[in-house]
Amino acid sequence: MKNFSPLRLCVILFLFASCSKEHEEKKSEPGKFFDLVSYFSKEADALNVTKPEITKTIIKDGATETKTLSDSIDWKKELKIFAENSINKPAWKDSYTTDTLKEGSKNTITYKTADEKISVKEIKIFTDSLWQPTEICIKRDAKNFLYTSQQTLCYIPKKLYRLDSEMHVRWTFDTKFSVEGVFAN
Repeated sequence: MKNFSPLRLCVILFLFASCSKEHEEKKSEPGKFFDLVSYFSKEADALNVTKPEITKTIIKDGATETKTLSDSIDWKKELKIFAENSINKPAWKDSYTTDTLKEGSKNTITYKTADEKISVKEIKIFTDSLWQPTEICIKRDAKNFLYTSQQTLCYIPKKLYRLDSEMHVRWTFDTKFSVEGVFAN
């Protein structure tokens, strides 16, 4: 990946980490929204036991790197970005609208906010007839004086996970990157 300096990497990681964390609050009470933290904790525990093989592709500003991994993956860390998007915070209990759509044996639960201060703008959870998630998609939009960032995260259990991100850092650079992990069958 030419033209990719360590300074840029540090700036990207700093901004990415800072935009993925909301205001720290006291331990939240059980919320009224889907519990992403518990769900992804259970997923990580199960994947750490089964150690599935993953083909992981990282695309950064057009440069692509692909690796096949299995035993070396710490699933708690790998799925942490999904769990960090929990909207079950006491201060946000009235910030989201919830819409549930049933189509035959499939269900879609959508949580949305228009609050500019909250970066998690939308969470869509697709479920089967037993209300077990078959896909989770998260949209984030973070803005401040220094940068804007848009992210889309998608998780399909035992099939794939994906993060697409675009970031514009004022007076410095623009960048696009994506990370995709595809489970081996």
